[in-house]
Amino acid sequence: MLGYRLYFLNGENHIVEAQEFEAASDLEALNWAEARRDHRAKELWSGARRVQSWRADPTPEVRSEENLSFGIFFGSPSVSKGIAG
Repeated sequence: MLGYRLYFLNGENHIVEAQEFEAASDLEALNWAEARRDHRAKELWSGARRVQSWRADPTPEVRSEENLSFGIFFGSPSVSKGIAG
């Protein structure tokens, strides 16, 4: 097993969070890192070797209150049942 570090970066490319883990290969480590993808920039390292870097998503998904209300109203069986009868 190889040791890896996944660094999450802020807008100034400073590390704001790090996660250490082990994986059998770079491919396994890349899959692990991709599963933790969010809107922030991040870098995957193994020792002194940078394996992959990702840019920040310029348009992260923003959940507006209107979208949340719509999802709760139409997505909840208990709410729908209460309205129908």
